[in-house]
This record gives sequence, structure tokens and C-alpha cells, in this order.
Amino acid sequence: MRCGLSTTTGDPFGRGVALENLRCVWDNCARAGARNLVIARVIETTCDLDAMAAAISGSAPQVRQVSAGDAVLQTRVGNREIGSGRLSHERRAIELSRILAEPVPVNFRINTDHRSVPEIATEIIELVAWIQPDNTNANH
Repeated sequence: MRCGLSTTTGDPFGRGVALENLRCVWDNCARAGARNLVIARVIETTCDLDAMAAAISGSAPQVRQVSAGDAVLQTRVGNREIGSGRLSHERRAIELSRILAEPVPVNFRINTDHRSVPEIATEIIELVAWIQPDNTNANH
């Protein structure tokens, strides 16, 4: 939802671009009949959440915070990032871990240490309860 060029505008994490893109994506999804939207984004403060809610007209945002221990974060970043940016990404991951350990507007916290992506996704789907069991054949 954001672009790398935003770092030249004084918005190092691309929040402005991400919010404008979110507004456009949500408008398109809503016109197509979508009722829900999953956004992978860091919400550091209540102001961040309020800005996202404003970008998604008529929404009732819910925040699912995923977390992991420092060693797991460093391993994940190390697997994903190579080259000169790796160290800064590792530092930022640890910094965010500390920031997000503080009280923030969160509906559910999910620890992801030593869990697979399908396990985490399944837990999120169950917590969100968007997918209901098909009971149309329950009496047959």
C-alpha cells in the first residue's frame, strides 16, 4: 500500500501514500460488494488507527496484532532481507516489538513464535469469524 519514494517526502514509513491507496482500494472493494478487508500494516498509535478508519468510510476496524520474540524476529528478517538493509530492518523489527508491547488498540494478540503461516492464518480466520460453517446439508 506504500511506495519507497515516500521516504523523500518526510514520511519515512509511507503512511500518507498507504492511507490514500487504502482509501482507493476500499472504495473499489466496497463497490464490488466486499464487506471485509485485511490490511497488513503496523498500527503504532491510536492516531494511526483513527487515520485508517477515516480512510475506510463506514468501517469498524479491528486490529489483530501478531508478535514474535526477538530471536524469531531476527531470524525472519534475516531470511527475508539480504544486503545493506538487513541490519536496519532487524533494528526496526525489535523497535516495533517494544512499541507494540505497550497498550495499543488491539482486538486480539497472536503470538507467532515457531508457528507456520497456515497455523497463524487459521487462527486469524477463526478469530475474525468471517467464514461460517456450511450448514446447508446438516439435515440431509
